[in-house]
Amino acid sequence: MGLISKSVSLLLNPRATVPLLIVATGWGVFHYLLPEKKELDESRRELALDTVNKITSELPRTDGMEKALVLPLENDPTGEVTGMLRSSLDSTGMYQVLDRPTLDRILNDLHLPERRAASLEEARKMGETGQARFVFSGEVRELSNLQDRRRCEIALAVIDTTTSGLALRRTWTSEAGTLAALGGGSSGGVKVFLLKTLLLFFFVIALPVITFKLVQIVVAQESNAVNLFMLIGYTVADLLFAFFLMGFDASSASRQTALALVVIAAFWLNYKICDRIEALGR
Repeated sequence: MGLISKSVSLLLNPRATVPLLIVATGWGVFHYLLPEKKELDESRRELALDTVNKITSELPRTDGMEKALVLPLENDPTGEVTGMLRSSLDSTGMYQVLDRPTLDRILNDLHLPERRAASLEEARKMGETGQARFVFSGEVRELSNLQDRRRCEIALAVIDTTTSGLALRRTWTSEAGTLAALGGGSSGGVKVFLLKTLLLFFFVIALPVITFKLVQIVVAQESNAVNLFMLIGYTVADLLFAFFLMGFDASSASRQTALALVVIAAFWLNYKICDRIEALGR
């Protein structure tokens, strides 16, 4: 019962609930002001082009002009990476990349969903009609490892419709430098990432605690070196917590649960430190 009563009193305490409201307001404000970009920024576009050129250089070589069908890559909502692949294949002079109307007609004739990768049987049907020899299908994905958050992969299957198997199935990994998946949208680059982090930090700690301290210092005339030192340490700790929040990969249920526990622990710690700061200020 003691734990339950303490939890209830914590929830009813304005110093615990007001920061929660401020955080919720803050998230809404900067997500509204800084919406996620769906197109690639210039640096990621260059990286994507370099990666696609690397892919093209390792594809099966052909003796003459071959028809190639590039299916829309998964996790490429804007189609930029798919378009880069088509352009890169066309620039080799060895592939005649089918245009979009031809692609739509082939998919309609075969009753294939547009965003679904071609199976071997479907690829052989395309080969039998002479519409394409190579079928390119794949996906763009972000690596889930936290250490690899600045890298991404393009997994591409190249299906030779004149044979009974895959001509090539490989995964190309981009160089370090991206912040999100090449085709899965962008958070706006490092500048926006830092801005969001600072905004999160502001709404989590700076607004409620600095206001609290200013009231103490200006109105109650309470200030001492230990009090200010605790405030500085508290501020640095919450800034690190904000960076952790912005860089945390919450792609699975277990990670989301861990993140929720960290957030709860952080607010409990904030509350206890607030108590300590107030006690030192008396």
